Amino acid sequence: MEKGEDAQDAAKRELEEETGYTPKELFYLQWYYPTSRSNQRAYVFVARVDKKGKTKREQSELQRVKIVSKDYLKRKILSGEVKHGATLVAFALALSRGFF
Repeated sequence: MEKGEDAQDAAKRELEEETGYTPKELFYLQWYYPTSRSNQRAYVFVARVDKKGKTKREQSELQRVKIVSKDYLKRKILSGEVKHGATLVAFALALSRGFF
């Protein structure tokens, strides 16, 4: 988050910068500590997106956006193919809130 920015504003900005998508709706789910060795928080949001614009990401950031269905993502996670911790946390939170 940038100075003076709250988590929701940061999530909206990051979504637009890194994917080019503008959120129609942004739902805050929860924050968590990604590691026990830090007090840095990771915030989880679910977005319903509207239109795609131009990305503004840095070269070191996300390189590709792939749109998949909720069912596809759920299958990949439940089959054990997805190993990324933050993705698994976000999925579990979204599932528990009825987004899947």
